[in-house]
Amino acid sequence: GGIGHGPANAAMLPHTMRALEGRGLELVAPAQLAERLAAAAGASSLGALGVDEATLDRCADAAASRPELHNTPPAADRDELRAIYAAAL
Repeated sequence: GGIGHGPANAAMLPHTMRALEGRGLELVAPAQLAERLAAAAGASSLGALGVDEATLDRCADAAASRPELHNTPPAADRDELRAIYAAAL
């Protein structure tokens, strides 16, 4: 997406946690904590970091090809990943 790994992860974390929670997984910390940490890091959204809507498809395509997705079965598909990116925008 053209932004650094750390800021991207900070902006994505609350949305990723909510997606996992939506799958019925129990989280070790509330998503609200991730929101506060992202705000403290100045990474409240991908859009605030310079990512635009046109970039999200490319990001979702790249993320969908990562083998690490299988660490949270069932692995998220491209559409779910795209929705998480859109929520973080």
